Amino acid sequence: MAQAVSSPSGIAVEVSNLTKTFGAVTAVEELSFAVPEGQIAGFVGPNGSGKSTTLRILATLSRQDSGMASVMGMDVRMTTNRRRVRRSIGFMPDYAGLFPGMTAWEFLEFFAAAHRIPRDHRHGLIDDILALVDLTGKRDEPVEGLSRGMQQKLSLGRCLVHDPAILLLDEPASGLDPRARVELLGCLQELRQMGKTILISSHILGELEPLCDMLVIIERGKMAYCGSMAAAATVTRGDCLDYEVVVDGDAEEAAEAIRGIPGVSEASLEGSSGVVHVVCEGALGAADFISASVAAGVRIAEARRVRPDLERVFLDLTEG
Repeated sequence: MAQAVSSPSGIAVEVSNLTKTFGAVTAVEELSFAVPEGQIAGFVGPNGSGKSTTLRILATLSRQDSGMASVMGMDVRMTTNRRRVRRSIGFMPDYAGLFPGMTAWEFLEFFAAAHRIPRDHRHGLIDDILALVDLTGKRDEPVEGLSRGMQQKLSLGRCLVHDPAILLLDEPASGLDPRARVELLGCLQELRQMGKTILISSHILGELEPLCDMLVIIERGKMAYCGSMAAAATVTRGDCLDYEVVVDGDAEEAAEAIRGIPGVSEASLEGSSGVVHVVCEGALGAADFISASVAAGVRIAEARRVRPDLERVFLDLTEG
């Protein structure tokens, strides 16, 4: 598939002071962020935080009350831009309807025709899309007989028939089993390698972490964080250092002893694994922490520095 048009500024998606209300409810309030071309941005927030509303505004399916939203440098609110914007995006809503009675091939051909893809180009195009989303063997299967994961991959394929520069994906992995989620996310990594920009909304935080270049967190329609994945932990933890400590002996007693070490701000058990998660102030280096732990009677079998995972960063940045 050919690479779509580029943005003059290098910014694929941008919103500035975006606000949208529904009666007395403010869904999005003064929201601002930008996604550079070719990146995957994780769009994270609690249910009802305004993620779907923002994506629908970017997809020209809803109009903001105030503020600006642009796609490839085009203001989505301008009527003269709407057709060009829609050619530049592939929008996958949180529930993508399929047409019973159609085969996977017919489903994609229908949307290729809707996008006015010439008939003599459709055969090769649909073959390529089915191969990309790993559904070649299901081309003649009725869509209602496909598994949930296959239906989601077919819906993703539908977003690609007109070769958009940007994919707006609203909870694409919701309801999928672990294997289907891995396969779908593998498709997204392949699309990034093809140069697509992807804004993906998800509440399955662990899956976004290895996939995304940047993170946008919103709560109650307001910005909580926008930036790189690596910098998110710095915002929430400052110069604190996180460790995972495997102890030889009673993990609860070890955690209690570690909490008493000056410079340790947190020591908590990681489930029933016997691993203690420790947060130290920046002044307490690794060697000093280990020495102090041994002096406190903790038998350390293993200690390793870790970066806070996305779930921990999200909890730190949002109130709930």
